[in-house]
Amino acid sequence: RYGRKVTMAVGDLVLMTGAALVAGARNEGMLLFGRVLCGLGVALCQGSFAGWAVELASARTRGAAVCIVQVSYNLGVFIAFWVSLGTTKIPGTDAWRTLVALQVILGILLGLATFFAPESPRMLLSLAKDPSDAQDGKVVKARSNLCTIRRLRDSDPELLREWNELQAAAEVLRATKADYALTRLIRSRGMWRRIAIGAGSCVFAQLTGVAALMLYGITVFESLKLGGSTLPLITNGVSGSIQLIACFFAVFFVDRLGRRRVMIVGLIVACVGYLFLGALFEKWPQATNKGAGIWMVICIFAIQCSYAGAMGPIAYLIAAEIWPQPLRELGISISLLSLFIAVIVVNQLWPVLTDLINYRLYWIMLGVNVVTLTLVWRFWPETKGRTLEEMDSLF
Repeated sequence: RYGRKVTMAVGDLVLMTGAALVAGARNEGMLLFGRVLCGLGVALCQGSFAGWAVELASARTRGAAVCIVQVSYNLGVFIAFWVSLGTTKIPGTDAWRTLVALQVILGILLGLATFFAPESPRMLLSLAKDPSDAQDGKVVKARSNLCTIRRLRDSDPELLREWNELQAAAEVLRATKADYALTRLIRSRGMWRRIAIGAGSCVFAQLTGVAALMLYGITVFESLKLGGSTLPLITNGVSGSIQLIACFFAVFFVDRLGRRRVMIVGLIVACVGYLFLGALFEKWPQATNKGAGIWMVICIFAIQCSYAGAMGPIAYLIAAEIWPQPLRELGISISLLSLFIAVIVVNQLWPVLTDLINYRLYWIMLGVNVVTLTLVWRFWPETKGRTLEEMDSLF
């Protein structure tokens, strides 16, 4: 209704408000309300950013463009891990209050970036009263933004070809608007297949267990008897650094190898990581062997990299690119809803299962990721090189 820029700006404002409330919390109610606002802000920003990046990029570079979303996410994780280490010596509650307050500074930078970023031409055409009307303000802005994004002159043949395709697609969507009524869509097999692929990609990414390994990372590294009070914190920081580097695997290879192959590579790495992690714990259940402890850390790093370098960025990419323009927000919302449900389930079960079955949890995660690998191998389509308007032929 209002476009990606406005939605992103609102999400950023809500997120900063939530962070400010948490940082200055005087009671539990204030803290929890701030956390709720943070969650709402994150959801608005993530959903807007995924669709925005997909629509701004060309078919040739769309994979890399959206995978940069994951790079930015892991850059945030990298900063957070090391700032966490730096604030551990601050006395009292000021340690975590300082951490949360720093988010507001980054939120201001995000707001400035959003203000100067161009709105998606596809979004502007979908909001225009008549996409073929050259005098319509939104149509004029859409064409201007396309020139800016592609860095081409208005008269360039390549730009004119893309512009004509975008206009034609917008006119077809406007003429067939009734076909996208929810009552008709729920009877469409293609619609349910898109939901399965988009939501499934997001759920599978979280089933690598990366969120739990990050959330409980310090506890996990402490269980490996690495020694020292700050070494687990440092190890956690190193894992964030390695994940940041791993992100670039997807950036460089997703448009060369394709989405499906990158997912398969990531899942194989996760399976191997869990296999060796489980085997090492079977041999040394108390992690008493220092050499084995180092290899356990390497296995955990490998599992985290399988997410950062493959499953995480590809999940966002597929969830955003497989939907037609009128349904992209709905599709992204369903996919991210599935992602957050998976995060909650995995994160809540992880400490419970760790207490009940200890390291055998890693064998369960191995089995889950083997099933995920099989499903992706058999059923996931390849979307590499297709324009957003060509996705319908897959479904």
